[in-house]
Amino acid sequence: MSTSPKDQITTAQVAVIVINYTIGTGILTLPRASAEKVQTPDIWLTVIVGGLIAMIAGVIIVRLSQSFPEKTFYQY
Repeated sequence: MSTSPKDQITTAQVAVIVINYTIGTGILTLPRASAEKVQTPDIWLTVIVGGLIAMIAGVIIVRLSQSFPEKTFYQY
């Protein structure tokens, strides 16, 4: 089975999908579960910081994939 480059998604697109999934899941489920556990409403700060860390990791992965297009994630 032969696929053309047009049919494949890029590494940057994969990174965006994974980051959006991670952030979306965290925004929808983490605040409620965390607030129930610690009994304080200030847990949203932790969710924002976690989202920022995930975005920074995504940017690093995209930059690495652009710098080394012939290597896989594990070879970085």
